[in-house]
Amino acid sequence: MGRIKELDRGKVKRKRNPVVYLICEGSETEVRYFKRFRSRGCHIDIIPITSQYKAADKLVQKARATMGHQPYYPKDGDVIWCVFDRDDNTDEMLRRAGQLAEKEGYFLAYSNPAFELWYLLHFQEQTVPLADCNAAIRQLKQTIDKS
Repeated sequence: MGRIKELDRGKVKRKRNPVVYLICEGSETEVRYFKRFRSRGCHIDIIPITSQYKAADKLVQKARATMGHQPYYPKDGDVIWCVFDRDDNTDEMLRRAGQLAEKEGYFLAYSNPAFELWYLLHFQEQTVPLADCNAAIRQLKQTIDKS
């Protein structure tokens, strides 16, 4: 149950549940996956960012700009996670993203090599390496079409 807070007129109102903001580089797979985590006590706001921000450091910068337009209350428990694929990011890009995220109080979560592979592993064991994100998407579509 949420904590209770008194208002000026003597009315009682529940305190809002914290929000987990997920800033994602993908607009399809990531959104579908993370929507399943929503529940009554856990509000997840999934914010897809356009594909031009695939570089991890640029995604964190875009997250900062985007969150300037969102109701974000870290003191009330809100958190921001920047979610991206490791595949096209150099170690230097990841280092810069980590520094900026730490400065802003954000968290980083990245899949290696691509989020689609993580999603695919929920449906089947994958023992053969996949060349890239597109190969994971093709395999995922075949798996879903069979079900």
